[in-house]
Amino acid sequence: MRAVNLVGQRFGRLVVLDRAENDKHGRSQWLCKCDCGNTHVVKNGNLRDGVSSSCGCQRREHARRVGKAMAGEASPRWKGGPNTPRAKCARALLASNKPSVRKRQGESYIGCTATIDELIPTVVDHCELCGIGESELKKSLCLDHDHKTGKFRGWLCDRCNVTIVGVIDTHLDRVLAYFDRKHISHTGESLNDCR
Repeated sequence: MRAVNLVGQRFGRLVVLDRAENDKHGRSQWLCKCDCGNTHVVKNGNLRDGVSSSCGCQRREHARRVGKAMAGEASPRWKGGPNTPRAKCARALLASNKPSVRKRQGESYIGCTATIDELIPTVVDHCELCGIGESELKKSLCLDHDHKTGKFRGWLCDRCNVTIVGVIDTHLDRVLAYFDRKHISHTGESLNDCR
């Protein structure tokens, strides 16, 4: 079957200039010029089905807009880079407010309500609970917050954050009652040894 001549037709930002060499599977391709000035070879089906509507510039522009809207100057693409306090706060806020996290935590889960500007002065380079340095961790420090109110509490390593979420936030009363029953102080010593 012979391909329909698309020369001169517009598909989104692409204008078909000429027929290009078929791809390795024998499918027809077209040489197109994008509104941004780049030329790009596109498969016939991708043009006609609307899969390709630019040389890739549209996707990059969208990613920049979304990244800027979500992280402001904190995106690694913006001045300051990925390791500034602003970038660290933005990543942590995004992680605490992801839909997948909210769904996994249940209906009562509220993401952190602090703003980036409120968090910047709080940034530390170590876990505020166990003291491990961020440079020793495989992951960045987590933004610890109350899941019922959304109030920011501090910066923790993943292990401490999971412990707090799994124990303190969900059943602190039962943990304290267990310590009382076993006569254990909060330091792990037997209460009988402390007297």
